[in-house]
Amino acid sequence: VTIFYKRKKIPFAKPEPEKKLPVNTPFPPSPPKKMDLRVLGSLLNAKKMPQLHQIAMMAKR
Repeated sequence: VTIFYKRKKIPFAKPEPEKKLPVNTPFPPSPPKKMDLRVLGSLLNAKKMPQLHQIAMMAKR
């Protein structure tokens, strides 16, 4: 699900395919980026898109 908000594309967290790391990589892979709840809350407070609330409810499950 991608939401357009203030001409900005906000991708919701999707399961990313695991990337196989080379053996000599010193750092662990970064976790998949998830939407900040504070950002989601500010979007809900804007009340410009009511479907955001439904998406948030679905994301909590």
